[in-house]
Amino acid sequence: MGRRMRANIEIDGVPAFWEDRLYTGSGETVSFVVGYVQFLGVNPCQRCVVPTQDSYLGQA
Repeated sequence: MGRRMRANIEIDGVPAFWEDRLYTGSGETVSFVVGYVQFLGVNPCQRCVVPTQDSYLGQA
């Protein structure tokens, strides 16, 4: 099993709950740019369990 990590991005200077605009209906994307990088927002998801797992063993 390969090592995994979950990257977080914090964006400053936007209104509260701004991130809720980064997705839309199923199968659709919302384009947004941070610096010179374009992202496609797809869907919200629940909190990832990867950070709570051992990155070598995959165990909680």
